[in-house]
This record gives sequence, structure tokens and C-alpha cells, in this order.
Amino acid sequence: MIGRDTDVLVMGGGLAGLVCARELHDQGRNVILVERESEVGGLLRGTTLAGHDVDLGPHFIFHESACQRTRDWVERYCPTVDVAPFACTYPGGVLSDPHPYPVLRSCISPSLTQERSSPVDPVGGIPPAETQASFEDRMIAMVGEERYGTYFRGFTQKFWGVDPSALLPDLAAKKIRVTDEHEPFFGDMASYRPVPGFREFVRSLAHGLPVLHDRVLGLDIKHDRILHVHCERQGALRADRFVSTLRPDVLLGCNTLHVRGLTLVYAAVRAQAPFFGEEHIWWGYFPNHHAFTRITDMSRACCIDGCPVHLLCFEFPVDPHDVRCDSDFIQEARNFLGSSSISADQILSSHAVHVRDQAPVPSKANAHALRDVTEKLHSLANLFPIGRFGRFEFSWMKDGIGQGIALAEALSGPDECKFLKWTTGWSSF
Repeated sequence: MIGRDTDVLVMGGGLAGLVCARELHDQGRNVILVERESEVGGLLRGTTLAGHDVDLGPHFIFHESACQRTRDWVERYCPTVDVAPFACTYPGGVLSDPHPYPVLRSCISPSLTQERSSPVDPVGGIPPAETQASFEDRMIAMVGEERYGTYFRGFTQKFWGVDPSALLPDLAAKKIRVTDEHEPFFGDMASYRPVPGFREFVRSLAHGLPVLHDRVLGLDIKHDRILHVHCERQGALRADRFVSTLRPDVLLGCNTLHVRGLTLVYAAVRAQAPFFGEEHIWWGYFPNHHAFTRITDMSRACCIDGCPVHLLCFEFPVDPHDVRCDSDFIQEARNFLGSSSISADQILSSHAVHVRDQAPVPSKANAHALRDVTEKLHSLANLFPIGRFGRFEFSWMKDGIGQGIALAEALSGPDECKFLKWTTGWSSF
């Protein structure tokens, strides 16, 4: 049996788990990190295209400008650079018809922007989530039915894989902004990324950490405590406390919660003009056409100066049972490039990368299943869930960093019970 003297076993080497393990290790705790992939980092582990390290989709850390603690922590491991990415949406499915994104308030019916029901919440004067039954209801109240159909409905269904009427309403407040002018995607938030890239950032975090590359199969539970974690190759792993960034249904050895993955198609394209027509546009959304939801110019998103080609990333949301092969996704990306006046000889290389679990689906069905799955896990005194999948909620990079730091501090100090009050309960969305 491995880990007989382990203080904390961290399950999952994505950002939240990696941050927590790093902090505990630096505080002198005996910690082991278990990660099923051959490389830690989750969505931040990256890939290589035309000789450049690029992210698995565009990644940035953003938060309120006054929240300097997060950036200070990141800069312990690598320098950062400010970014101000702009985006467009292409409701007609072609690059020749860009629309600013976030959507401009001037595109919305005046009656919706000037007359609001009371009470309102802080997000653009939208009626509070509890007054609407679904994401769709909330979005129609926010932008009107016509604009919702033009910009949001198709994209939402493609991204989450369910009808938008089946999604919970507070997703709108987390994901959607309406602005008065075309502004950076993150508005006036502090937004930045590591200078050497996220792949190098997570490698710095993992340096010197004891990592077992193995898959967690389930838990051995007695009364209100975990005795062991069972892994595919290493067998039973023992520790005093267990941090989980894994889906709660996986911990119980079942597969009842709906999650979405991604197939990412990367293409290196030789072209002189900016891919999106204007230099300041870094990525574009495609709500109503194609199987992909977004294209990103990764040479811009990864801040690769002087890159002679466009490093493009096409994002295809997929379910675990999706039967399409790499060539299907690559061919659709190539077809789009061909329709955008990029000839086959301008495409220098292309390949696909699969992300198994990208996001928990914030649906009503998942909310009910989550309550059933976590009923037993709630009572486990030595289990601490953090991160997007550990807490099974849509969250941003800053949240994973903050949760990892806070939990490590709590597990190493007198505030563990205080931390437990807000972190052990799984989200009900």
C-alpha cells in the first residue's frame, strides 16, 4: 500500500488540485498528487503547433483589478503579461459579417434596456434569476427573443449539448454581458497570462511534487471517513485527508452526471492579412452554423510575437459517446478555411486534441442527479472538493486558484472547520 504516512492525497492534477498540492508541499506537508493523464495541468497542459507551444483553447486569468493577491501568487512561479483580447460573433457563419461581442446594448430593443422590472440584479439590470425558470427565459428577458435567437440560442445548445430551456437560469449572469461599446472581452477586469505560457506555468507548479499518474476508481469508506482511494494501477492509497477535483459520481464509481468534452482542431495557416479581418480580434464565435463553436487565433491568444503564420484552434464540443473520428473534425475545419478563401496549400499542418471533461453541464437534470450522488459524500469528514469538477459548478481560473490556496491554508492551520462550512458542500448549481 502506497501513502501510509501521507497527510493529504490530492485527486486530480488540474489547476485547482495543482495549486493546492503546491501550497501544501511548500508548507512542509506530506502530499501526493494523483493525475490520470501523462501530464499535469488539465486544460492548461497545452499542445504543439508549427513548433510553438499553444494552449488547449484560449486561457487567461482575470478578476477584479483590486484582487492583487491572485496575481502575486501566480508571479511567484512565472512573470505575467497584461492582455486585452477582443472578440466578435458571426451569426451568419462567415468571416465577412462580424458582430461585436459582447453584444452591444444598441442591438437590443430600447424597451428592454430602458424599462426593467423590479427588483433587479447587478448584471445589466436583469430581473433576478429566481424569477425565471431557465437560461432561455433569463436570456429573453435580458436581450429579447430576436437577439437571443440570433446570438445565443444556437451557440448555447451546441456548447452544452442540451436545449437551453433545460439549463438553469443563473448561467446567464455567469456567462453573458451586454456592453455599450465594443470593448475587451473581459471589460475592465485585470486580465493577464504567464509570459512563458500556461504549459510552463503548470510545469513550474508541479516541479518537485510527488505525482502518481494513475486513474482513481473509487473510495473505501467507513462510517464518516475515507480509509483509502482505489486506483487502477497503484491499488489502495491511504492518507489522513483527501482533496478531490474529480467529479463526485466518479468518486462513487458511477457515471451519472452529464459533462461535456472538447475536440480541438489545430491548423497552422499561411496568410498575410489578420485572420478575422482586424488585428485586434483574437477569436470569434459561430452560434448558428458549423459544428464548432469558436475559432481562436492562438498566435494572438498565446502572445507569440512575430509568428509568420496563423495558429488556429477550432473548438468542437462533444459528449463522451461521440463516435466521430479525428478526420471528421479536421475536414470540417479545412472546409471552413476553404470557404474563407484559404487554399489547401496555405494549410501547413493540422491535428486534433481531445479533452475528456471540459465542463459540467448546468442543467436541471444534473442538479437533481447531483443531489442524489453527493448525499453520501457530504458526510465524509476528511474529503474536501475544490475546482470546476470537484464542486461540479461552472467556474473560472481565478476560482480554482483561490480555492486551492484557501484549502491548503485551512488544512495547515486552525481554520479548517471554518473552511469546511463553505467548501465541502457540492454545488446545487
